[in-house]
Amino acid sequence: MQKFAKLFLPLLFIFLAAFAQKAEAVNTVAVNPATYSVNENAGQIGVVVSLTRDPGNTQVVTVDFATSNGTAIVGSDYFGATGKLTFAANESAKLVQVSIINDFIAESSENFFLALSNETNAMVTARTATITIVDDDGTADGINFVSFSYADYGTVETLGPGQGPAVINLVLNVQRRGDPNQALDVQLDIGQPGDTAVNGMEIDGADYMAEASQIVTFPPQIDQVVVAVPVFNRPGAEGNRFFTANLVSVDPFTSIGQPATTRATIFDNAGPNTVRLLSDTFRVQENSHFSFSVPVFRTGAYSSGGTNVSYTTEIRKGDTAAEGVNFLKAEGTLHFDAIGDPVTDNEHVKFITISIPNNELIEGDVTFHLTLTFSDVAQLGPVSTTQVIVGDDDAGNVVQFSSANYSVGEAGPFATVTVNLIPSGDPSKTSVVDFSATSITAFSGFDFAPINTTLVFQPGEFSKTVQIPILEDSITEPAETFRVTLSNPGLGTLIGSPSTSVVTILDNDFANVIQFIPTDYIVAENGITLTVFADRANNPTDEITVHYKTVSNTATPMMDYKSIADGTLIFASGETQKSITVTLLDDNFIEGAENFFVTLTDASSVTESGELSSSSIGIYNTATVTILDDDSPDATIGFSKSSFDVDEGAGFATLTITRSGGFGVDATVDYSTSDGTALAGVNYVATTGSVTFKAGDDPIKTIQIPIIDDPTTDPTLFFTVTLSSADGTGFVGGIGQATVNIIDNDATTFRFNPSSYAVDEGSGTVTLTVEALRVGDTTETITVDYATSDGTAIEGSNYVRVSGRLTFGPDVFSQTITIPIIDNGNTDGTTTFSVILSNPLGDGTNAAPRLGTPSAATVTIVDNDATTFQFSSPSYTVNNQAGVASVTVTLSRIGDPNATYSVSYATSNLTATAGTDYIAASGTLTFGPGVTSKVVNVTLINEPVGSPTREFLISLSNPTNGAFLGTTSSAIVSVINPDLSTKPVNISTRGLVQSGDGVMIAGFIIQGNTPKQVIIRGLGPSLTQKGVVNALQDPSLDLRDIGGAQLAFDDDYKDSQEAEIEATGLVPTDDREAAIVVTLAPGAYTAILRGTTNGVGLVEVYDLDTTSATLLVNISTRSSVGADDNTALIGGFIISGQVGHQILIRARGPSLTSAGVAGALQDPTLDFYRGSQLILSNDNWKTTDKSAIEATGLAPSNDNESAILVTLDPGSYSAVVRGKNSTTGIGLVEVYQMP
Repeated sequence: MQKFAKLFLPLLFIFLAAFAQKAEAVNTVAVNPATYSVNENAGQIGVVVSLTRDPGNTQVVTVDFATSNGTAIVGSDYFGATGKLTFAANESAKLVQVSIINDFIAESSENFFLALSNETNAMVTARTATITIVDDDGTADGINFVSFSYADYGTVETLGPGQGPAVINLVLNVQRRGDPNQALDVQLDIGQPGDTAVNGMEIDGADYMAEASQIVTFPPQIDQVVVAVPVFNRPGAEGNRFFTANLVSVDPFTSIGQPATTRATIFDNAGPNTVRLLSDTFRVQENSHFSFSVPVFRTGAYSSGGTNVSYTTEIRKGDTAAEGVNFLKAEGTLHFDAIGDPVTDNEHVKFITISIPNNELIEGDVTFHLTLTFSDVAQLGPVSTTQVIVGDDDAGNVVQFSSANYSVGEAGPFATVTVNLIPSGDPSKTSVVDFSATSITAFSGFDFAPINTTLVFQPGEFSKTVQIPILEDSITEPAETFRVTLSNPGLGTLIGSPSTSVVTILDNDFANVIQFIPTDYIVAENGITLTVFADRANNPTDEITVHYKTVSNTATPMMDYKSIADGTLIFASGETQKSITVTLLDDNFIEGAENFFVTLTDASSVTESGELSSSSIGIYNTATVTILDDDSPDATIGFSKSSFDVDEGAGFATLTITRSGGFGVDATVDYSTSDGTALAGVNYVATTGSVTFKAGDDPIKTIQIPIIDDPTTDPTLFFTVTLSSADGTGFVGGIGQATVNIIDNDATTFRFNPSSYAVDEGSGTVTLTVEALRVGDTTETITVDYATSDGTAIEGSNYVRVSGRLTFGPDVFSQTITIPIIDNGNTDGTTTFSVILSNPLGDGTNAAPRLGTPSAATVTIVDNDATTFQFSSPSYTVNNQAGVASVTVTLSRIGDPNATYSVSYATSNLTATAGTDYIAASGTLTFGPGVTSKVVNVTLINEPVGSPTREFLISLSNPTNGAFLGTTSSAIVSVINPDLSTKPVNISTRGLVQSGDGVMIAGFIIQGNTPKQVIIRGLGPSLTQKGVVNALQDPSLDLRDIGGAQLAFDDDYKDSQEAEIEATGLVPTDDREAAIVVTLAPGAYTAILRGTTNGVGLVEVYDLDTTSATLLVNISTRSSVGADDNTALIGGFIISGQVGHQILIRARGPSLTSAGVAGALQDPTLDFYRGSQLILSNDNWKTTDKSAIEATGLAPSNDNESAILVTLDPGSYSAVVRGKNSTTGIGLVEVYQMP
C-alpha cells in the first residue's frame, strides 16, 4: 500500500497540476475597444468583438449580441441590431455593424450600448460597448447656419437711361435650428486681396461701394436678408471686374454654412453689345419650389433698336437629366429694350424661368444645359451655355463593402466578404446590387471559384455575407489576389465606398506570413493605431518576431509624427494580431493632407521546441497613413463630385474641378489616372497633367480623359483620377479622388420602362413593361428572370407573388409582367412592393446580355378601403379672362359618413409666377358630415390677350382623422389667354416660276412685340397630283430680311430640319420640295422660290403660334402671270377668329416697271373667291370703292391696277391675278389686314 501510494500520489499531483494549468487557459471573448464615438452622419459604426483562444483549442465559439438604449433611442437615433456571432477555428475577430440615423434635430451627444451574452466555449471578459453619437445638427442650445444663396452674383455697371444705379443684391439665408424668435448676427466681409473690382469706400472713382466689414442682423423669424451693394459706371472700357464676399460667425448661436464665400462680377458696359450668362454652371436643388430663374446679362453698348436673344434647354452628351422628369422644356426669346425707350424693368438683365419637378426618384445629382442660341443684334458672349446641376433630394440606401481588403488562408474553404447597407434612404424599400469576382493575380477556376450573383436586401436587412469558395493547391507561391465588385444598383439603391475590395489568398504551402490589413489609414492630427496580422499557415504555435519602421513622404518626421527607426512586434504562440501605435504631432500649420509609411522590414520565428522556423513578410508590407490637416482654411481645390459616369462611346470623360477661396493668387493642382476594373490602354488612355487657376479665373475647370470604345462586352468598369501637389493658395481638399464609371455600350440590356407604377387596390392587376435594348443581331433569343419582393405591401395580403422568366424571341423588344392585386377590405393606406430582374441570358449569338438601369420597378397600391382626398382631375384649363381658376377637391368616404376631415392645399409656380400671373393661395379645407367635395378658387391676374399659356401647381397635404391622399394629390392648372380676333394664320401663292425676274417672291410682315414661329414651304412636284400642268420639279427656298440678308435656305426639306418640320404636321409630300421652320422677330421678310427649270410653283407661310398676339398682317407675292388659268397668279390665305375683319387685296403690274422689273404685267385683273365661289371681281381699282380704298392709304399708283376692299368672316380665300385679254408678264398680288 505504501509502495502504491508512493507511486500514485506523484502521478496524481502531476495530473492535478496539469488540469489546473489547463483550466486557467480558456477562450476569452471581448468587445475591443469598449467605447466608440461616431458622427451622426457617418451612416454606421462597426463594433469589434475579438476572440483570444486557448492554444490548440479549435472549438467553434459563439456569442449573442444585442443593442439597447441609453440616451439614444432605437428607431430615432440608430437601428437596433441583434444576432449571433460564430467564430470558426481560424477566426479571431468579428465586426458588428450598427446603422446610425442622421436626423435634423439639434441635440446633445447621445449614447447606446451593445452587449454580449449566451457565450459558448468561451468566457466573456468585456461584455458591453458604449457607442456615443455626436450630433451634426448644432448643439441643443440651437446652432443656426448662415450662407449665401448663390456662389456667384453679377450685374452690369449701369442699368440704362432713366434708372437708378446698378446694384448687386447679396442674398443671405439662415437655416434656423434654434429659437425662431431669436435675432441672429453674422459678419459680412466684402473685398479681399486679388479682387479686380475697387471699393469706393476707400478709393474715389471705384467700381462699387460697400463697407469692408459689417454686421448683418436677421430679425426674429426672418430667414433671408438682402445686402445691396451699389455699382458705379466707370468711363471707358476696363473689362469685367469682380469682388469677393465672405461670411464670418460672430455670435454663439450662429455657424457658417455653404457657400460661405461668393464672387460678384461687374460686367463692363463698354465694347460690343453682348448677351451672356453669368457662369458655365448653375446649381439648383430638386425641391426649389418647382422652378428657378437664370439671369441673362446684356453688356457693352446697347443697340438703339433693342436686342432679342433666343434660348433653349437641351440634353448634351454626358448629361444625365431627363426632360419631363428632372426639368420641363424651356424655350423662347428674351427682349431687351433700347436706350431711350420707356424702361420699367432692369434692361441689363432678364431671367429665364425653368421648372424643376420634385420627383421621388433616387438618382443622385443630374445635369442638363441651358443655351443662348441666337441674338438678332447683340453678339453672344463668352458664356452662352451653362450646365444646370439639379441636386437630388431623395436619399437612397447605400450598399458598400465593410472593408477594402479581406484575406483568407488557402485552406479556406471560403473567403467571407461582408456587404453592408447604410439606410440613408427609405428603410422600407428593398435594395438590390450585383456582386462579382474577377482575377488579379489569383485565377478564377484555379485559385477561387467564379461567382456572379445579385444581392437583395429586404427591409430591415443591413448586412449580407458572400462566401467565395477557395480552391486549395499544393504549390508554394506568394499570396495571390482577386477583386470583388458591386455594380448595377437597383432603384432606390446607391453604391458607396468602398465599391470594390481586394481579397488576398495566403499560401499554406509556405511559412508564416506577416502583413498589414488594411493598408490605408486616414486620420486627423491626433494619433493612429495600425493593425498587423499573422497568417500562421501550418505553424500555429510558433513565436514570431517582426521588425518595422516609419518612412517619410509628404509628412515630416518629428513635425507631423514621431518617427520609429526600428520597432519590434512579438507574436506569442497562437496570436494572430498585433498593433503598432504611431504618435502624431498636432501642429498649427496650414499644409493640407500629408502622408507617411509604416513598413515591415523582416520576420523570424521559432517553434515551441526552440528550433528556427520560416516566416516571411507578405505583399501588404507597407501601410500608408494620411494625416488630414485640421488647421486648413476654406481655400481648397477638389472634384465637384466623387463619381462621374461616361458612355463607352462618348470619346472623353469630362471631370469638373472646383476651387473654393483664394481667388486672388495663382494655384496649380496635378492629376493622374490609375486602374480600377478599367485598364489603361484597353478601356481608357492613361492621363496625367495639371490644372492652373490664375488670379481672377473662373473657379471651375474641367479635364478630359480619353475613353476607348472597345468591341467587347464588359460590366460597368471604373478607374480613378487623383488630385495631388496643389500649390499656391489652396490645397487638395474636399473630394481629392474621383471614380470614373465607363458604361458599356456593347451588350443588350434589360430594364423596366417606366420604373414606377401606381394602381388602385380594386383594379385587379397591374402590368409592367420590360424593355430589351438590343445590341448586335436582333434575332437572338434572350431571356431574363423576374420576381416580386415585399415593401410595405405584403404578398398574399396586398398582391399575389409572381416570378418567372421572360423570353424575347427574334426582333422582340418588350414584354410585360402582369401581377394580381388583392382587394383585401383592410385599411392599409398606400403600400408598395418591388419587381426585380435577374439572370439575363442569351443564346450565344451576341455577347451575353446584362441588366440595365432600372432593373427594379416599384408598384404603388392605392388603398380603396381608406378615406382619401384628391383632385377631381389631374389637370385644369381656364381662360385668363375668367378671372378665377376653380379646382375641385373630392373626399372618398369610407366608414363613418358623419365624420369630419380636413386637408391643406397650396399653390406653387411652374411657368406661371405668383404675384404676376395669379395670386398665391393656401389654406385648409374642412369637410363636415356628409360633405364629399369642395372647390378651391385661385384668383388670376389679367394678362394681355394672346399671352402664352402659363401653368401653376396646386397640391394637397396633411390629411386628418386617418384620411390619406389619393393618386391625384396635385393638379396642374393651365391658364390660357387666346386671341379670338380675326387674323391671317397662313398664306400661300401659286404661280409660274421662271428665271431672272421671273422667280416667285413672297413678302410678308410680322407685327407685334414678340417673335413668331412660322413654317415656309416651297412646293412643285406635288402640284401634279392636284391637276396642275407643268409643275415646278425641284423648288428651292431662300428667306431674306428687309435688308436683303439671307436668313435661311433650303433645297430639299430633309436636308437639315426634317425632325422640326415633321413636328409641325405640315410635311411636304415630295422629298424634292423645300421647307423652313424659323422663329422671326417682328419685321418684313421675303421668301424667294426658284427652280432648276421653269414651272408652276407654290410658296406658303403658316403661322405655328396662332395664340400669340403677334400677327401676320400682310402678304405680297410677285411672280410671272401666264395666259391661262394654269399659269395665273393665285394668292391664298386663311383667316381665323370669331368675328369679321376688313381686308384689302391688290393686283399690281404697271407700277413694277418703276421698281426696275422688266416685262411687268400691263393690265392685271383680280378675281376673289371663297373656296370655289367667286365673290368679287375688279379690273381697274377706281371703278369700285374708290374713296374707301383711297382712305386706307394703300391705293394703287396706276389706274390699270386692281384692288378690292372687303370685310371677311373667318374662312379660306384666294385672289386670282390674270392679264387682261390673256396678256402675260410679271405681276404682284398683295393682301393687307386693315386696323
